[in-house]
Amino acid sequence: LKGCANAPETSFTVDAIDGILRRIPNPDDKVELEAWEQLFEKFKTEHKCSLPPLHSWCDGDVDVISVFDGPSGRLNQMCTEAGLTAMPPIDMVAEVPYNVLNDVQFASLMVGVIKKRPGLVILAPECTKWSKAQDFNNKKPGAKEALQKGRDEQRRIMKRVNALLRAVWR
Repeated sequence: LKGCANAPETSFTVDAIDGILRRIPNPDDKVELEAWEQLFEKFKTEHKCSLPPLHSWCDGDVDVISVFDGPSGRLNQMCTEAGLTAMPPIDMVAEVPYNVLNDVQFASLMVGVIKKRPGLVILAPECTKWSKAQDFNNKKPGAKEALQKGRDEQRRIMKRVNALLRAVWR
């Protein structure tokens, strides 16, 4: 609230945030977790020869997860430095690369989110495909085609992000 007109200078401790982010058990969690665990096992079996790197998830709530955090995991690092517990950063260029379009990794991520129940999700998806500056490519057929392909991929990513957010809200 610093800098806001007529607002008192206020800060919140991690304890206060923890109270705000308290999770209420949902009976659907168990069913959803079982479904994603079965999908995860199915995808692992199908891709056993080419399994990507995976995190292992244990039970226990965390405060935050950052998706599309880039190579440094800086958002996660800032949260950890502030005293919050964080899931590993999720990004194709993170220390353990995760691609939300990879079925095995996405199912693993969904299992992790349902088990760890993050109270805060930070999303920073790539947005250049939707930039107004892309209008300069309107008369370049090759660039226009590449842009459309990139936008189609971003739509698929956002559908998966939607599923991720539903799991978090649940």
